[in-house]
Amino acid sequence: MTDKQIQQLVDRYIQGQASETESRMLESWYAKEERQSTWTIDQHTKEDIINAIEQNIKARSFTPAKRSTARYWLAAAACLLVTLSVWVLVESRLSSTHYPVEYTVISSAAGKTLNVTLDDGSSITLNSATVIKYPKKFDSRVRRVIIVNGEAFFDVKHENERPFIVESGGINTQVLGTAFNIASYKNSETIRVTVNRGKVSVTRDAKDRNASRNNQVILLPDDQVIINRSGGDMVKHKVVAKDISGWTAGRIMFAGESMADVASILDSRFKTHISFSEDTIKRTHVSGGFEASDSIDDILFALGKANHFVYTKKGQQILIHFDK
Repeated sequence: MTDKQIQQLVDRYIQGQASETESRMLESWYAKEERQSTWTIDQHTKEDIINAIEQNIKARSFTPAKRSTARYWLAAAACLLVTLSVWVLVESRLSSTHYPVEYTVISSAAGKTLNVTLDDGSSITLNSATVIKYPKKFDSRVRRVIIVNGEAFFDVKHENERPFIVESGGINTQVLGTAFNIASYKNSETIRVTVNRGKVSVTRDAKDRNASRNNQVILLPDDQVIINRSGGDMVKHKVVAKDISGWTAGRIMFAGESMADVASILDSRFKTHISFSEDTIKRTHVSGGFEASDSIDDILFALGKANHFVYTKKGQQILIHFDK
């Protein structure tokens, strides 16, 4: 059919003026276009056709006249086949339609943690100055949460048929039921996923041009993977997971983080801006445990003593440099 013929037929169909033959012709054409994605009509007209097809499905009913039983059932079967074919077309089209998802956005204040319980029974603890979002209602196939910025501890309710996925900076962490920690600060050079309980799959977005060939890692309890944001490298090693998530009990724990990552965590917690006089300090890896009551001066003093650096502070601006 030409574009003009199609448009004329569409108009008649939508208005309910198309004959039975014309209706079958249009539905056949529509099914072909849908499969091949070679549309020559606009989205609005497509939606009008969908609505009209739905109405036709509802309107089609078979009322037998006086005829033989065999002919009746043949006609009924033919009618049912046509109706089912059109219904499958509509259902397929509607199920592939992407509707805007409404999100709930949750954020914790600087220096405070926040507990959230999801509608599936899973719980999330947000570290200081963390932002997450998730659909107001999970769909029937997947439970998905996005870490916009910060760190969160997840205790996921087990569901065999509906995996739980956390998106964080191009990383997808997928589980069925487990407990794990994700640190994904926007200003940090790395993303860290640590498993306390269960089994976790961590996957780098395949579309990310920085992703390495090894873009998936499986984690078990006390496993941690460190993902480099710029290079895409994924490094797995053993840790004490309860120490990593110690912040949920009010502690501040560092276990081999770079000073660059430590700065991101402290900036979020204390509303400071930490900078470095040399890149060498940023790449220095440090460890230590602190209480929630410890100030940023307490923390930087202890880390500096152990790693030979000092700092100067002016208001909320902090410069870290080597102790000469």
